Amino acid sequence: GTRVSVDLEDIYVWQGAGTTASSVQRGMNASTAASHLAGALTYMNEPYSAWDILRAMNEVLYDLPGEGIYNFKTVELVGSANNVGYDLTGVGDIIAGHRLSYASSSGLKRWTAIDRRLWEIRQDMPTASFPSGEVLLVYAQVDPGQVLQLLYKAPFSPLAALTDDVGAVTGLGTSNLSMLAIGAAL
Repeated sequence: GTRVSVDLEDIYVWQGAGTTASSVQRGMNASTAASHLAGALTYMNEPYSAWDILRAMNEVLYDLPGEGIYNFKTVELVGSANNVGYDLTGVGDIIAGHRLSYASSSGLKRWTAIDRRLWEIRQDMPTASFPSGEVLLVYAQVDPGQVLQLLYKAPFSPLAALTDDVGAVTGLGTSNLSMLAIGAAL
């Protein structure tokens, strides 16, 4: 038989014993069977297909937080005098909080960190009170209208195609892109 790779699909062509007939099995190796443009490049019996390479890079991205390497993201929330808990709807990818700051009222966007002992993130809250089930609890005084900025650790987003802009899609900084290639090669 022959392994054929087109775009991100791996195909296996089974040859009939003693005949000229063959059968084709699409979507091999957990790739997805898909239509392809006329003239798409086709590779036969390559040691690594485009699908293998993409999958290896995504495995590295998935494993990085386990090695202490995170995608840091921010979300801003508006303070309320009556709130201790701020729902984190729309965030959804928090591994852990890193820093909570508030904007100074001086008109300059200067951020002052809030002591880590005065806030926490909970991911087990009742959805009747917090629709996302994730909440930022702030035990420090927050003035109404004051802007809070949460810097949090998140996983890296996976690539969908080998033509993706790796930094833009994944959140991996440009100085770390070689880590992705080296990890995928291992």
